[in-house]
Parts: sequence; structure tokens; C-alpha cells
Amino acid sequence: MKIKKLSIATLSIMLMASGLTACGGSDSSSSSTGNATNPPVNTSLSEIEQAKEIIRTAKLFITDADSVEKTYANASALLTDKQQQRFGTVMDVPFFLHEYMRENNLTTLTAEQIKTLTQRTDSYDTLYSIMGDVSLIPSSDFSIKRGTDDTLSVNGTLTLNQDIYEYGSAANNYNETLLTTESYTANFNGYSDAMDKVQNNTSTIKGAFGFNSITIGTGAEAVVIKANPTAGTFTANLSKNIDYNYNYGLEDAKNAGVSLNKGEASFKNVVLTANNNTVVADELSASALDITNTVDGKTISRTIPYQFKVAGQLKMAVPKTDVAISLNATAKDTDVKNIFTIDANGDAVERNNMTVPVTALISIKGQATGENNKTIPLDFQATLNRKANKVISLDNLVATVEGKTLYALGTSNFDANNELLNSEVTFKQNKATITVKFDKNNDAISTNGKLADILVNGKDYGDLIQNGSMITAKFTDNSLITL
Repeated sequence: MKIKKLSIATLSIMLMASGLTACGGSDSSSSSTGNATNPPVNTSLSEIEQAKEIIRTAKLFITDADSVEKTYANASALLTDKQQQRFGTVMDVPFFLHEYMRENNLTTLTAEQIKTLTQRTDSYDTLYSIMGDVSLIPSSDFSIKRGTDDTLSVNGTLTLNQDIYEYGSAANNYNETLLTTESYTANFNGYSDAMDKVQNNTSTIKGAFGFNSITIGTGAEAVVIKANPTAGTFTANLSKNIDYNYNYGLEDAKNAGVSLNKGEASFKNVVLTANNNTVVADELSASALDITNTVDGKTISRTIPYQFKVAGQLKMAVPKTDVAISLNATAKDTDVKNIFTIDANGDAVERNNMTVPVTALISIKGQATGENNKTIPLDFQATLNRKANKVISLDNLVATVEGKTLYALGTSNFDANNELLNSEVTFKQNKATITVKFDKNNDAISTNGKLADILVNGKDYGDLIQNGSMITAKFTDNSLITL
């Protein structure tokens, strides 16, 4: 077993955080996940026993991580490819019908109108093509209505006929062949898409989106999403007042030189069920703002996210899983405004020698399934900070394994393309410490087979040694523990 397994929890989170920090993170709120610098000390253990205890805990950590990784590597996805494709198509349907109704100032669409609008055609600018070669057949209970304030309501059942084509070319002629047509239903219950009533001379735009439920497909292929008609909300605060209505939206405002001072969107209390799996999204939220710059005499604007939050639960039937997960990446909006600029290529970049500080908080707690159907408790929290350009620091990691807690601190360095260069992680327990260095592939770096010293209160009590795929801790009393 490679010691690479020891880095699964820490380094994967560092990489996750580095991806988030490419676009910034929110306000400066943070919380402690434990004291990795000075973990509690079990005074009943001698120093040599503390050295052995950290290795025993690390061994449990490695074994569990390896077991979980192998189990979930072959686990089925929450949604099949077909279900994912259907989900995306169905969620697009109200949007495209709403746009058509706006453009033609319609308050409703009849079943015959919907059939005609979405019938199969060779044109690329029809609703059929725009929605991905989909024809719609409304049932007798289906209704779609648009209010005078542009509020959209959708209820009832649609049948979607998805045409599957094979594309190719021969003798310089492009051709397509209809292979088959997949049919499935979508039932909308209480779907609503509403913004505040048309506002004149305003700089604040608000809206809501949601539904009681949407059921896609039937039987074993069914995907059910439950929420409420105002589960999704958004607020946009603009740099100037505008006359906002459904014919003049945010893109028009941006083209007219109006920037987004702050935009916030959230989706709360959503439950998705499919294939005996359930995902509960307590909250999905993000905040963003615009930065502008003049490039070659032209004013360019870019929208920069600076907060991202996910909190929810995952329950799976196979492998049996019940975990709560939260991720919160945050930065100060003032840092984003003052440090980001737009370069000559039109890209949003940080100014020379300046860094937007970002904090990411991660928590995973619950039960997962390992090899041989073993139930493995998960209890893991981490705090990461981006304090310098291309550097992510792990300031707190607390992982509890079978009642024993492992603490960690670390740093990962990235190149100009945000590719990992190297990492260093110090694991702590009681007064024992082990510092391991990793290369760009997350493999532990050894010197003549030695990976690290096992220190207690600064005194060397053994070595962590790698011999091929075997990792062994050799202590000063000549005892061994194989990881």
C-alpha cells in the first residue's frame, strides 16, 4: 500500500479549494474545526507510546480511506447518463417556452401551439433544435401561463420525444441519420418563475424560482425533485438605476455600461430522489460582482464569484451511505474589487504581487460503506486558506477514526496553470508529529527509503520507511508497525 493513501483526505481537499479560489470566494466569516497546532495530550501515554499511537491511528485512517475508495470507485452514479440528459432537457423547457412567450407577448400557449412550435424540423433556429431535437406533446392537464408581470407558472404533464441522430459526412456532404426516438414524461407541479413586478428607475432587482415537484420519467428510471415555488431566489444590486422589465434585462444593462455591484443567488431545501438514492440540498448559494477595466479604449466587464456554499445530505442504497456534507468558500468582496483587474486579453486576473485571500471550510460526517460491506464512520473537518498566490495552506484538519483523532497542517504549491507542484503535510496527535512531503502526483517523497521522522516533543522515536509498496514504522525500541 502506498502512503499516497494517507493524503486522500488532505490533498484532495486542497485541490478542491484551489479550483474554487480561481474565481475567488465571500465575506470573511470562518470557524475553527479544531486545534491542529496543539492537539490534546493523553498524559497516560509515554512518549514512545505516543509515537506508536499516531502510527496506529494513521494506519486506521489509511485502511478506511483505501477501503472506501475501492468501494466507491465502482459505485453507480446518483443519476445514470440518460437520467442526467433528461434532467437537463426538462429543466430547460420552461425557460425556452417563457422566452418565446416574452418575444411574442403571449400570456399562454395551447397544446396545439406547443406541438407546432416544437415539431421536428431541419431548421436550426426553431424550439425543436434549440432544446436539443425535442418535440413536446402536452397532456390534457398541462398548462403554461405568463402573467402581466412576467411571472411564469407551469403545471401538468408533457411527453418529450427526444430524437437521437447519427452525424457524419461523405463526399464533402454533411449528413445526419435519425436512429431512434426516446419518449418520456415530465410532470410539473407548482412550477413558478417570477421576478419583482416591472420596476422603473431602480438599481435592485429581485426574483424567485421553484416548484413543488418535478417528476421526470416513470418506474425505475424516474427522477423526482421536490422543493417549493420560492426555493430559488436571486438579488442583483446594480451600479446605476435602470428601467427593468422582461424586455430589458441584466445583459442589456451590462451592454449599456451598468455593472453588478453584488449578485446573490440561492436554492434551499431541495430533495432529489432517483435509483434509491436521495440528495438533500439544504442550501446551494453563491455571490458575485462585476469588475470593469478599459482595454484598447473599450470598457470590458467580467463577473467574479466570491462566495460559494453547499450544505446537504447524501443517502445511497448501494453502497449504503448516509453522510452530511458542507463546503463554504469565502473571500471579501472588497478584496475582489480592489485586487482583480482585466488584462489585455480580456481575462480577469489578480494585480501584480497581490492575492485575494480565500477561506474554505469543509465538513463530512456520517457513515459510508467500505470493502466487505463494512460500515465506516466518517468524521472529518478541515479549514484551508489561500494566503499567497499559488499557495493553499491547510490550517486545520481534524479526522476522527474509531474514536482516535488525527490532526494535520499543510501547504500545497501550484504553478501558473494551477497545476499542483508539491505539498507538505504535518500530522499530529498528542505530542507526536510526522511530516511527509508529496510530489505533483500526490506520491510521498522518500530519501533513501525514508519518508519521515516520527517525533514526540521534538525527540526522534522512529522512522517511517517505504520499501516498494510497503510502509513500515520502525521505532527506537526496535518494534515495527506495518501500515
